[in-house]
Amino acid sequence: MNNRKQALEAARILNGNVDVTKEMYEVSFSMAGFQVVQETKDVKVFEVNECEAVAAHTLEEAKTWYLQEYEMDELDAFYDHKAQEISKEKLVWYDEERTRKVSVGEIVDLHWNGKPFVVYSTEV
Repeated sequence: MNNRKQALEAARILNGNVDVTKEMYEVSFSMAGFQVVQETKDVKVFEVNECEAVAAHTLEEAKTWYLQEYEMDELDAFYDHKAQEISKEKLVWYDEERTRKVSVGEIVDLHWNGKPFVVYSTEV
């Protein structure tokens, strides 16, 4: 993509003629010389226990990843908590100082790389 085309694409985004969350990866990476598109619309957020939520395509994928990532068995990882999908609109603290809240959907949009990850972790 040449510089003029990049500038036009940036202007289109700034003028609100595009869904930035859908196209931000495509635009920003193409300006760096390569193109990668990471779709996040099918990614869901699952509260796997009372402390943590995981981004994944399915609940089963979230639970499997969590068990492997933390090398735990199901009883220790999930105990009596019923894992469930949560709204992407849920607000959580984004920083340790607790100065800024963002939606879990924003966290997914910013950090999704095609693999499950912990969206938030809290202390009980």
